[in-house]
Amino acid sequence: MNARWDGLIERQGDPSDYSVMLEPTNQRWVFALATPVPVSDNIGLVRDYRLMANNPVGARLRYEVRSFLDCRVERELSPFWRHRTTLLPPDGNTRSRDLAKSMRLSAGSVAAYVADVLKMFNQQEFVYTLKPPILGNDAIDEFLLASRRGFCEHFAGSFVFMMRAADVPERVVVGYQGGEYNPVGNYVAVRQFDAHAWAEVWLAGRGWVRVDPTSAVAPERIEDGLEAAVDEGFLEGSPLSLLHYQTLWITDLRLQLSALGHYWDSWVVGYNPSMQVSLLSRFIEDVSVTKLGAMMLAAVFAVIGALAVYLLLTSRRQKLAPVDEAYLAFCAVLARRGLERQAGEGPMDYAVRIGIGNPDIRDLVDAVTQIYVGSAYATETPSTEQLKDLRRAIRSLRSHIATSNV
Repeated sequence: MNARWDGLIERQGDPSDYSVMLEPTNQRWVFALATPVPVSDNIGLVRDYRLMANNPVGARLRYEVRSFLDCRVERELSPFWRHRTTLLPPDGNTRSRDLAKSMRLSAGSVAAYVADVLKMFNQQEFVYTLKPPILGNDAIDEFLLASRRGFCEHFAGSFVFMMRAADVPERVVVGYQGGEYNPVGNYVAVRQFDAHAWAEVWLAGRGWVRVDPTSAVAPERIEDGLEAAVDEGFLEGSPLSLLHYQTLWITDLRLQLSALGHYWDSWVVGYNPSMQVSLLSRFIEDVSVTKLGAMMLAAVFAVIGALAVYLLLTSRRQKLAPVDEAYLAFCAVLARRGLERQAGEGPMDYAVRIGIGNPDIRDLVDAVTQIYVGSAYATETPSTEQLKDLRRAIRSLRSHIATSNV
């Protein structure tokens, strides 16, 4: 059911349907394009046309939204909201107040006044920077009439002050502007450095109209993103500094890795049981959370079983190198005489131990061991002659042991 203030929005044109994957914020507000209509049941629209989640977002949240980008909002403004959107502190920033009243009087109409303030930002020496000077108590006066250096919040805040000082309804809007399109995953990644502030002014007959004062000072910030608008080191020292480099292969690799993470979030993390049931119900009749759990459990066991069979078959196919097979046969000959090789005992240590207690076969054991060590640990594969020498030495040992036992 739509809230009663939803009727204050005149939606026109075709809607845009999309999904959002939101990182944890521990806040209830969530993001969307203009004039959103919530589709998911875990979010709702509030009076200032923001979307709010039912609970604080403590984990990744996926939600569906429909937006009408062509719209008019509140063509008629109630006396209460006109009062609320023209409020200013009772004192302070007197020079900016006087400037606003003078410019409003000269402009004639509200629309002309808005254009004049934007022209002031554009034609005077205002600079967009992420490293503005610290302002004092009369921050608007200092920014507009002295430093003239700031980022989007400075321009949006001072613009709203100029409007309200002239009794024009105005409000600051904060959100995100821009983002990076990922052609691999077909989505737009919006990050914290895409955060932006702009304004909305109320015009009679038109309702709330978006105005971005930053575009009058640094249009490249709006058209090309933050990096194009600043001369400071973009993301310098940040964990996201890799985004600063536009080398083709780095960008391609980064986009592919990002797409993999997006797929995981979208199809595994982002789908809670109710959303999974909703998706599967398009293909499977009479699906429920219980059936979904049983299906997932069966799939897990099927994957584990297939992996076990694969490993079993693979292990059976593995064969020892010929030189190792020959040495194991040598160890088996000695084991039949009660001289088993101990766990973890190396070939040389084994030979020394056998030779100490069995002087009659010491030379034969040493001969086999020397041939094996020289062949098995060489950098090249043992030759056919080396394998023949090893097998002859083992046959001599086997024959000697057999003769000794007679």
